[in-house]
Amino acid sequence: TILMGETGCGKTSLINMIAKLKSINLETLNIHSGITNDIIINFINEIKNKSSEEKDYYKKDGRILIFFDEINTCKSMSLISEIICYHTM
Repeated sequence: TILMGETGCGKTSLINMIAKLKSINLETLNIHSGITNDIIINFINEIKNKSSEEKDYYKKDGRILIFFDEINTCKSMSLISEIICYHTM
Protein backbone atom coordinates (compact mmCIF):
# COMPACT_ATOMS: atom_id res chain seq x y z
CA THR A 1 0.00 0.00 0.00
CA ILE A 2 1.26 3.46 -0.84
CA LEU A 3 -0.09 6.38 1.14
CA MET A 4 0.40 9.79 -0.47
CA GLY A 5 -0.44 13.27 0.72
CA GLU A 6 0.87 16.70 1.51
CA THR A 7 3.65 17.15 4.05
CA GLY A 8 2.29 17.27 7.59
CA CYS A 9 -1.21 15.99 6.78
CA GLY A 10 -0.91 13.04 9.18
CA LYS A 11 0.01 10.02 7.05
CA THR A 12 2.52 8.66 9.56
CA SER A 13 0.19 9.34 12.48
CA LEU A 14 -2.61 7.51 10.67
CA ILE A 15 -0.44 4.42 10.10
CA ASN A 16 0.70 4.43 13.74
CA MET A 17 -2.89 4.73 15.00
CA ILE A 18 -4.19 1.95 12.75
CA ALA A 19 -1.38 -0.35 13.91
CA LYS A 20 -2.19 0.35 17.57
CA LEU A 21 -5.93 -0.15 17.10
CA LYS A 22 -5.43 -3.42 15.22
CA SER A 23 -2.62 -4.68 17.54
CA ILE A 24 -0.25 -4.96 14.60
CA ASN A 25 3.49 -5.04 15.12
CA LEU A 26 4.72 -1.92 13.33
CA GLU A 27 8.38 -1.40 12.53
CA THR A 28 9.24 1.98 11.00
CA LEU A 29 12.34 3.00 9.10
CA ASN A 30 12.49 6.75 8.56
CA ILE A 31 14.10 7.16 5.17
CA HIS A 32 16.31 10.12 4.31
CA SER A 33 19.05 10.80 1.79
CA GLY A 34 21.70 9.24 4.07
CA ILE A 35 20.01 5.82 4.19
CA THR A 36 21.99 3.18 2.31
CA ASN A 37 21.13 -0.29 1.04
CA ASP A 38 23.10 -1.77 3.96
CA ILE A 39 21.02 0.14 6.51
CA ILE A 40 17.78 -1.10 4.94
CA ILE A 41 19.02 -4.70 4.78
CA ASN A 42 20.23 -4.57 8.39
CA PHE A 43 16.88 -3.09 9.49
CA ILE A 44 14.96 -5.99 7.94
CA ASN A 45 17.41 -8.61 9.22
CA GLU A 46 17.08 -7.22 12.76
CA ILE A 47 13.30 -7.60 12.52
CA LYS A 48 13.67 -11.18 11.28
CA ASN A 49 16.04 -12.02 14.13
CA LYS A 50 13.78 -10.33 16.69
CA SER A 51 10.75 -12.26 15.49
CA SER A 52 12.54 -15.60 15.69
CA GLU A 53 13.91 -14.90 19.20
CA GLU A 54 10.78 -13.48 20.84
CA LYS A 55 7.86 -15.90 20.75
CA ASP A 56 5.27 -13.22 21.55
CA TYR A 57 6.53 -10.81 18.90
CA TYR A 58 4.10 -12.10 16.32
CA LYS A 59 0.53 -11.22 17.14
CA LYS A 60 -2.70 -12.59 15.72
CA ASP A 61 -1.85 -13.73 12.19
CA GLY A 62 1.93 -13.71 12.56
CA ARG A 63 2.62 -10.69 10.39
CA ILE A 64 4.73 -7.63 11.01
CA LEU A 65 4.00 -4.38 9.21
CA ILE A 66 7.12 -2.59 7.99
CA PHE A 67 6.64 1.08 7.25
CA PHE A 68 9.19 2.85 5.04
CA ASP A 69 8.48 6.50 5.83
CA GLU A 70 9.46 9.12 3.22
CA ILE A 71 10.75 6.64 0.63
CA ASN A 72 10.60 9.33 -2.04
CA THR A 73 13.81 10.78 -0.52
CA CYS A 74 15.73 7.50 -0.74
CA LYS A 75 18.59 6.60 -3.06
CA SER A 76 17.76 2.89 -2.67
CA MET A 77 14.50 2.72 -4.59
CA SER A 78 15.58 -0.36 -6.56
CA LEU A 79 16.21 -2.28 -3.32
CA ILE A 80 12.91 -1.16 -1.78
CA SER A 81 11.12 -2.04 -5.02
CA GLU A 82 12.64 -5.52 -4.94
CA ILE A 83 11.67 -6.01 -1.29
CA ILE A 84 8.09 -4.85 -1.86
CA CYS A 85 7.35 -6.27 -5.32
CA TYR A 86 9.36 -9.51 -5.26
CA HIS A 87 9.30 -10.25 -1.51
CA THR A 88 13.03 -11.01 -1.54
CA MET A 89 13.39 -10.35 2.15
